Amino acid sequence: MNRPKGLHGPLAALVVSAGLLLSPACGGSDDEPAIGEVAFTPLAPTPGSGSITMQAGGTSGEVFQIRVAVKDVANFFGASFHVTYNPASAAFESSSSSGSFLIGGGVGTSFNAALVAPGDLAVVATRLQNGAGTVPGVAVVEGDLVVLTFRATAVTSGNVFGFGAPREVDAPDGSRLTVLWSGGTLTAR
Repeated sequence: MNRPKGLHGPLAALVVSAGLLLSPACGGSDDEPAIGEVAFTPLAPTPGSGSITMQAGGTSGEVFQIRVAVKDVANFFGASFHVTYNPASAAFESSSSSGSFLIGGGVGTSFNAALVAPGDLAVVATRLQNGAGTVPGVAVVEGDLVVLTFRATAVTSGNVFGFGAPREVDAPDGSRLTVLWSGGTLTAR
């Protein structure tokens, strides 16, 4: 009988077992526990009038979304702000403006989210003036400005996400609107 060349018997079983124990797909190392559950908890789950808050979005495994929501702000034209967090347990992945209340009405918009430093994400969301005159602002009853997607990278019992400075909201005439800002907390187990 012709046997294939290679490892056989008890030695083969030992090598295969060792390979399975060292495989990253089998739970990782003791130094970095696997993340099984991720939750984002807003500091203001029921936002007040005239506010911009971080609200929980969808989750999938280690990935979680934060909805930057606006409530009861008249004449909203655009906003710029920073989102700050501890980069030791979370990483920015992407942003989405597809459901933003700023979009529509034949008016151009601009959205940008970029890391300026670890744990410091700069966000800009605005309508664009066209050559035909002043573009109106939006009377927001309640809606999402932008959705930010992050990945939990380590277990944490409380990574605080906040709105860092500078932060501002503009009306179409360039004046600044006063709003209340509120963040939230990531828990990853």
